[in-house]
Amino acid sequence: MGALTKLTSGGQVTLPKEIRIKTNMQPGDFVEVKLDEEGRIVLTPKKLVDASQAYFWTEE
Repeated sequence: MGALTKLTSGGQVTLPKEIRIKTNMQPGDFVEVKLDEEGRIVLTPKKLVDASQAYFWTEE
């Protein structure tokens, strides 16, 4: 799966709709950005957990 998108002068990239749907991303969601060993940019969707709910997400 590949899609072409354009970098704006402000450094922004629009994620294609089909990618947003498949990853269940919503406006305001966070994305982790990493550079891999081959020089590729890897985007990973992240959800923030409220501190009051953090106990639910620990291994204990």
